[in-house]
Amino acid sequence: MTVRHQLLSILTAMVALVVGAPQVSAVPVTTGRIFHLDAGMNLTAPGGNVASWGDQSATGETVTTNSGTPTLISVNGQPSVLFDNSDRMIGTNTSVFDLGAGDVTWFLVTRVDDNAGNSRAFGTLQNSSPFDGFAADVTPDERDGAFFRQNSYQITSDPNTALGAGLLVFTGVRESGATRLLRDGTLAATGASNANFAGDAISIGTERTGGSEFFAGAISDFNEIADGRGR
Repeated sequence: MTVRHQLLSILTAMVALVVGAPQVSAVPVTTGRIFHLDAGMNLTAPGGNVASWGDQSATGETVTTNSGTPTLISVNGQPSVLFDNSDRMIGTNTSVFDLGAGDVTWFLVTRVDDNAGNSRAFGTLQNSSPFDGFAADVTPDERDGAFFRQNSYQITSDPNTALGAGLLVFTGVRESGATRLLRDGTLAATGASNANFAGDAISIGTERTGGSEFFAGAISDFNEIADGRGR
């Protein structure tokens, strides 16, 4: 088992300890993985330049580079894909992330590099108003955030602590009308969530497939788990 998989296993259990509440299940979502990118698997990267990155879930969605040149590097000994503030990889499935009223949990193992302004590690926001969907905003200037968006509603977090230089694990949860954001297993923000929202195809490195709020950092692992939609 790799370090990042150990981290994900530990954090899945920690979610129950850190943010569990009597009115909700201990671990928000345990079945229904719909998307999983692992930088150690299923990459097409001639010369270290990543052209495509294959999903490890049953969905089988592959993201391909359509802006810049993501590169394969090592962070703390773990394979990671570097996005250098101009790189974007996108999928084509426009329905798998259309979450409706279902619960969802995502885990992101990443190193965050210097970047001014918005820095979207990934997103499924629609390309036109009201830009429904969800996304992660992680920047090194003492800010990390999760967007569960419908008609411009979102939660975000400003924990006022530096993010550090190594790999971090961000977790976003939407369950039973509530949203939670964790950083390395520590609760960073909570909020409400509208009952339904749509989404578009996945984008890695920006907030949407046509987005320009580029991420600066390296992604080692990204997991998306959904429940309540019959998947």
